[in-house]
Amino acid sequence: MIFKCIYFHFSKYVVRKIENVEKKTDEVKKIDRVLIELQIQDKETNDTFHHSEYVLVDNKKRLCKPDRFQWNKTAMVYFVVTAANQVNWVLHFIRNMKRIYQETQDRNIGVVIAVYETKEKHLRQIKDELDKSSLPHYEMITLSGRYSRVQSFNAAVRVIADPHSILFLVDLHLEIASAFVDEIRKVG
Repeated sequence: MIFKCIYFHFSKYVVRKIENVEKKTDEVKKIDRVLIELQIQDKETNDTFHHSEYVLVDNKKRLCKPDRFQWNKTAMVYFVVTAANQVNWVLHFIRNMKRIYQETQDRNIGVVIAVYETKEKHLRQIKDELDKSSLPHYEMITLSGRYSRVQSFNAAVRVIADPHSILFLVDLHLEIASAFVDEIRKVG
């Protein structure tokens, strides 16, 4: 891995809170890779923001910034669900995703819902909920035949055009926290 050592200058900023530190050691190269997540405050404007970055600690205990080794903070993340006659859970899922979007204003999240053998009025309910959700990206796929989780996930994956997107397969009933989107990006 190529890296260069840098100095961190915090004259304009102050660290308000260390939110998370994750360390992974490469025993062969004798280098520690550390994900640091901080709450930073601009001293001039008092604005605070979240900052996440990977750094390396070399064998001389210097902090180094790795070249070409940063997590993509704007990677498109699609939450993919499947359902068969579970309109209430689908609506719950959409509302959860709507809340996440409202809290984060992250335009790089999307939803793909694959539904099997659902009544027309339920399909309308789902479509209406998606339309009023203000989610920037969503797709609903209707499938027929006997329910197959694998086939519905495969159908959902085929509608996503960008090969660099991250797909997260999720159960309908889970309550997803807003911060989880970035957690997915860090390991995606």
